[in-house]
Amino acid sequence: MNLRMPVLDKVLESAAQSAGFNGQEIVVLHVNHCMDNSFYFSEALKKVFYDVVFIGVPYNDREVEKGYSFRYYYGKNKKGVYELYRGNSLFETARCGFVEAVELLLEQAIEQDILPLLEAGKKLLIIEDGGYHYGVVKRMAESHPVLRTHILGSVEQTTSGTSKCLKSGKGSGFSYPCTSIARSDIKMYVESRFIGNRVVEELSSFLYSANTFLDFHNVLILGYGIVGRRVARNLQQKQCRITVYDTDGNVSRLARQEGFATASQITPEHFPHSTVVIGNAGKPSFTEEMLEAFFRGRADTLYLASSSSQDREFKTFLNLAEGKAPLPEGAALLEALTEKYFTAYRFSWEGREKTVYLIAQGMPVNFYRKDVISLTYSIIDLIFAEMLSMGLTLCAASGLENRLYLLGRDDGFMPFISEEELTRLWFAKYDLSGEGGISQILDPHPLGGYLREKLMKES
Repeated sequence: MNLRMPVLDKVLESAAQSAGFNGQEIVVLHVNHCMDNSFYFSEALKKVFYDVVFIGVPYNDREVEKGYSFRYYYGKNKKGVYELYRGNSLFETARCGFVEAVELLLEQAIEQDILPLLEAGKKLLIIEDGGYHYGVVKRMAESHPVLRTHILGSVEQTTSGTSKCLKSGKGSGFSYPCTSIARSDIKMYVESRFIGNRVVEELSSFLYSANTFLDFHNVLILGYGIVGRRVARNLQQKQCRITVYDTDGNVSRLARQEGFATASQITPEHFPHSTVVIGNAGKPSFTEEMLEAFFRGRADTLYLASSSSQDREFKTFLNLAEGKAPLPEGAALLEALTEKYFTAYRFSWEGREKTVYLIAQGMPVNFYRKDVISLTYSIIDLIFAEMLSMGLTLCAASGLENRLYLLGRDDGFMPFISEEELTRLWFAKYDLSGEGGISQILDPHPLGGYLREKLMKES
């Protein structure tokens, strides 16, 4: 199959023809999932920029095949041990956490490939999924000042990555302009629909491997934001008994208005039957108190699954299960059995056996299988085109204030091509039937504007 991204290619063509754009003075650091669509994006960027250094985030043990023109680093996730590669040469085997593994890849890439280019006078544009680079760049800039002076800016696409960006700018401030599409109209109104679909599809598949299914289950949704809302709506078609838990009163109130049961506190009564918990918060969301509520509840089986872009939703549970923190009084871990798509933790609780299935080992379910794509090229095309559009503005702009610009807010930052234009181009290129403005399609989140401001304030 000859897969293409015609919207992305059109933006690149427009950039190449734009007066004043000189991509040969710029190197791109691209941090993204180790997937074919990310390889396509990197190869496409190489057509108009001097060089591209790609970091493949190790959700699984996927590798970058030989034959690409861009430089690349990636890691293979061996369930807690990470094999880290520069090109196809192993440079380190690290027993560490997921984020630490990505940071090791970044440090190596900056040291080996990016710094020599910056010292030769090139500028750096960072395009990223996950916000991993901020801490690494800040640390390395102490001994390599060129990292402060030669970065044009960064483009982030996730909520968790945007939060990292804001936190990195506190105190000492930002060293370069940072942009994010995490709350853009395209991300909220278009992509979230398809992510919600894929999360439910992949979770269904993983539950089959655990000898059960998603239909008719008791489901606890942690977080009713952009993706959580989509997941909840998709589950309605499977006749699940759904309860939404969100710590934000406004968001929780919206869930009730849209017909879902909500909870302000998770109690044993929320586990009357075999229960699936889906974390959508982008931060540790399943607490020790929730685990104890499950132990005290009637249900004997619990399934934990994440829709986030990192491995953070069930950090607390993993710390408890791995003995890094004490289990609730009365609980004891009997054994942990790791299978291909989950780890089953068997506990004893006051004479009863309770089993917790950590689906996809706590990683986002829609990225876990290396042989299955999360979203099709046709959807990712629009997201990558928007990220590139933001990056092209950073390449052309001068005098931008060093702070975060969140696309969708009225903060004066104009992408190279507007969201409205990109969406119309997307409909045209894929012969789709969308009509009217982007805000009129695909059931937008009623609290979209509120969630934008909340992201900026919370971080």
